Amino acid sequence: MNRLKAFNSNKIFFALLFLCFTCTASANQITISEPFKRIEIGSDIEYLEDRIGSLSAEEVALFPHESFFTSTSSALGFGYTQSVYWLRFHIVNPDKLPREAFLEIDNPLLDSVKFYTRELKTLKKSFSGDLLPFRQREVQYRTIVFNVSIPPGESVHLIRIETTSNMNLPIILWDRDEFRSDKQRELAMIWIYYGIMLAMFLFGMLIFILLKDRVYLLFSLSTASFALFRIAYNGLAFQFLWPESPWWSNRSIPFFVSLSIAIFLMFSRDFLQTKRVSPALDRSLLSLATVFSGCMVMSLFTGYRFSIQMVLVFALIAAFLVIIASLLSIKRGSREAVFYTLGWGAFIVGSILNILREFSVLPINLITSWGQQMGSVFQILFISMGLVDRINTMKNEITVSHEELKKASSRLESETELLSVTMRSIADGVMMTDLKGTVLLMNRTAEMLLNADFSGKAGIPVGDIFRIEAPDAGSPPLNPVLELIETGITLDKEQRGTLIDSEGRRRNISFSITPVRDRLSAIIGAVVAFRDITEMLRIEQEILKTSKLESLATFASGIAHDFNNILTVISGNLSLIKNKSELSQPMSEMVTDTEKITFRAKDLTRQLLTFAKGGNPVKRPADLKALIIESAGFITSGSNVKIDFSLPDDLWVAEVDEGQIAQAVDNIVINAMQAMPHGGSIYISAENIDKDENGDADAEGGPFIAITIRDEGTGIPEENLGRIFDPFFTTKPDGSGLGLSSTYSIIKRHGGDINVESEPGHGSSFRMLIPALGHTMEVAREKSVEVVMGSGKILIMDDEELVLRTAQRLVGNLGYSVECARDGEEMIRMYLAAYNSGTPYDALIMDLTVPGGMGGLEAVKKLREINPSVKAIVSSGYSNDPVMSSCFSYGFCDIVVKPYDLPTLSHILHRVTVSK
Repeated sequence: MNRLKAFNSNKIFFALLFLCFTCTASANQITISEPFKRIEIGSDIEYLEDRIGSLSAEEVALFPHESFFTSTSSALGFGYTQSVYWLRFHIVNPDKLPREAFLEIDNPLLDSVKFYTRELKTLKKSFSGDLLPFRQREVQYRTIVFNVSIPPGESVHLIRIETTSNMNLPIILWDRDEFRSDKQRELAMIWIYYGIMLAMFLFGMLIFILLKDRVYLLFSLSTASFALFRIAYNGLAFQFLWPESPWWSNRSIPFFVSLSIAIFLMFSRDFLQTKRVSPALDRSLLSLATVFSGCMVMSLFTGYRFSIQMVLVFALIAAFLVIIASLLSIKRGSREAVFYTLGWGAFIVGSILNILREFSVLPINLITSWGQQMGSVFQILFISMGLVDRINTMKNEITVSHEELKKASSRLESETELLSVTMRSIADGVMMTDLKGTVLLMNRTAEMLLNADFSGKAGIPVGDIFRIEAPDAGSPPLNPVLELIETGITLDKEQRGTLIDSEGRRRNISFSITPVRDRLSAIIGAVVAFRDITEMLRIEQEILKTSKLESLATFASGIAHDFNNILTVISGNLSLIKNKSELSQPMSEMVTDTEKITFRAKDLTRQLLTFAKGGNPVKRPADLKALIIESAGFITSGSNVKIDFSLPDDLWVAEVDEGQIAQAVDNIVINAMQAMPHGGSIYISAENIDKDENGDADAEGGPFIAITIRDEGTGIPEENLGRIFDPFFTTKPDGSGLGLSSTYSIIKRHGGDINVESEPGHGSSFRMLIPALGHTMEVAREKSVEVVMGSGKILIMDDEELVLRTAQRLVGNLGYSVECARDGEEMIRMYLAAYNSGTPYDALIMDLTVPGGMGGLEAVKKLREINPSVKAIVSSGYSNDPVMSSCFSYGFCDIVVKPYDLPTLSHILHRVTVSK
C-alpha cells in the first residue's frame, strides 16, 4: 500500500513537472523555422542564481516566470562567481516533426554543466564539463555541446552551470550540418594560428643554434609556452593531449600562462638590454619573473579561480613594466625596441580585451574572443622583425670589427715598439720571467730598484736579483716568483716585503706577481710589478703619530677646561675678596700668594690650550711683546741657547688668539734650537709697520706687527726652502714635519703671512706679519682695567655648581640682579616665564658645554625662536671651540672666556645691557 501511495505521488509530481515544462507562460520563445542554421539564444534565456547550490531541477522547473531574470544580452556573462546558475529557455517547433540540433556553450573551461530536456514523458539529463573525462561527453568537441531533440510545439529546457572559472556563457543553437561545417572553418583558423606559432618557434631555435645567442632561445620558449597556454585555454589540449586528466586540465591554464609570462620577461630583459638601460627596472623584471615561477608551483596546489585571478593581476603589472622598458630602450636609440613596442602594443590591446571579457566588463564576441590570438600573432611577427634587425646589426658590427681588426693588425708592430717604450717609462718596476725563472724583460725602473743592468743581457735567473727577506732571522731569502711558477697560486692582493738587491742592499717594496698563461691556461711564466714604498711607510707612520697627537690634544683640552673652571672659582673669589673688604696684613699676604699660584695655573692652562687648540682663533687684544718674551723664554729655559730680544716698548696691540700665536713662536724657536745642537744665539725682534714695504708677503692692508726670529744654525738647503711649510716634510730623523706647517696655518688664519730666508751654514730668518690695531697696550689697558657698574636682570647658566655660584657673586657685585640655571632646558623655562610675565632678562650668560644636558649652542637657537632679540653671552672653558671664535654666527652677541676677569666681565655686561 505504501509503495502504491509513493508511486501515485511520483506520478502526480511528474505530471506537474511536465505541465510546467510545456505550459510555462510569459517567457521569450525561440522559434525554429526554415531555413535554420544557428541562433544565439542568450537574449531569450531566463536565469536564476542559486547562491548555495541547493536547488534541484524538479524544484527549479516549478518556479514561476517571475522568479527568473530575463537576459538582455545575446551572450550571458556572470564573471567569476561561486553561485550556481540555472538557465531556462523555450523552443517552439512549428513543424509536425521533431528537429535535431546541437546546443553549444562556447566556454570550454566550465566545470559542471547539466542539461535537462523532456523525452517521452521522462526527464533526460546530459552531463558535460572539464571535471569529467573527455570521453564521457555526449558530443566529442572542445567546447560544451549537447544533442537537442526539439519536439513539435513548445518545449522548455533547463541548464545547470557551476564553475570556478569565468562564467561567460555564449549559447548557440545549431543546425547539426551547419555546426560541423562552421567548426571545420574555425579549426582551420586555429591550426593556421598554431602553424604560425610553430614556425616562429622553429625560427628562433634555428637562429639560436647558429648564433648561440640566448635571446633567440628565450623567444622560442616564450612562443611555445604561450601556444600551450592557448591550446589549454580553448579546450584543444583537453580534447587531444590529456583527455583523461581533468585535474591537470583545470591547472594547466594558470600553469602555462605563468610559465609563458616568466619566460617572456626574461626574453624582454635580454632583448631590450634592461640591465644597461635601467638596472632598477631590470631587477624588477627579474623579481617579477621569479614571482610567476612561484605562481606556476602554486597553481598545482590551489584552485583555478584563485590561481588565474592572481596571475591576471601580476600580468597587468608585468605589462606596465615592459612598456616602460621598451620606451626607455627607444629613448636610448634601440631600433629593436621599436619593433618590440609595436608587437607588445598589439598584444596588450588584445590581452586587455580578453581580460575584460574574463571579468564580464566587455561582451563576448569575435574581437574579444580572438583579440589575444590576433595580438600575439602581430607581437610575434613584429618581434621576429626585431630579431632579424638584431641579426643585421650584429652583421654590421662584425663587419666593423673585421675592419678594425685589419687596422689593429697594421698597428701591431708599432704598438710592440710602443710597449717597449712604455715599459721603460712606467714608474713601477716591471719584470717578466719564463717558466724556468729566467728574466725575459725588465724596464728601467726595475733595473734601478734591483741595481741590475739588463741591457744586452739574457738568461739572468730571477732568484739572483729579486729576493725577499725571510720572516725568520738566519733563514735564506724567499723567492716568491719561483714559488708561484711551481705552485700556480696567485697572490690575492699586493704584498709588502723587504727587497734584497744583487749587492745585498735592502729597501721596502710593495709587489704583486701574476702568472702568464697560454691558451690552454698552462703557466708559461710570471710578471712581477713592484715599487719602492719607503717614503709611503714613513708618511703612514707620521699619520699615525698625528692621530695619537690628536687624541692627546683632545685629552689636554678636557684638562684645560677643568682647570679653567677651577681658576674661574679661584680668581673670581679673589677678585671679590680684594674689592669687598679691607684685608689685614696676614690676610693680604695669603691673597697675594694665592694670586701667584693662580697665575701659574693660568700659564699651565694656556700651555694646555695651546697644545690642544685648533680651528679658527679666538681673538682678543694682546700684548705681543710680553707674549713673545714669555713663550720664547719658557721654551729655551735650561738650554744652551741664548735669546737676544729687540722689542720696542711702543709695540702695537694685536687682536690675536694668544695661545695660537704663542704656539707659532714656540715652533720657530724650537726649530732654531734644533738647528743649533751645540748652542748659539737666537735673535728676536719686532717692529710696527703701516704696510709691507718689501712687498714679499701675501698679507694686504695694514697696519702690521713684523716679528723676526733669526738663528745661527746650519741653515736650510735651497731645494728645501719651498717645502718647509708642507705637512709632514722634515729633514730631521725624529721630526714629525708638523711644527712649521701648523705655524704657517696659524699665521694665515690670523690674516697675516710668514716667509723665510736662509743660507746653508749661516742660519735662517723667519719673518711673520700679524695685523695690528694701531695703538699700544697701555691704551687698551686703560679702557679695560676699570670696573664698570651696571643694573639689570641677568640669568647665568652653568653645570658646575661652584662656577655658577662664583659667577653669581661676581655679576651681583657689579650691581645686577642675578638668577641661575643648571642647564639649557632650565634656562629656557625660566626665560620663557620671565618673558611672558613682562619682566624679561636683560642679558644671559650661557655655558657652551653641559655634559649630558642641553648646552648653550642648542639653547640659544630655541631662545631666539621665543625672542629674536635675546642678548646671550657665550662662556666656555673650551676656548678652541669654533663658537668662541665667531659667536655672532651662532646667535650670540658676545663672549666671555673662563676664567672670568672682573673688569672685562663688567665691560661686556655693560656693553650688552645698554645696547639696543
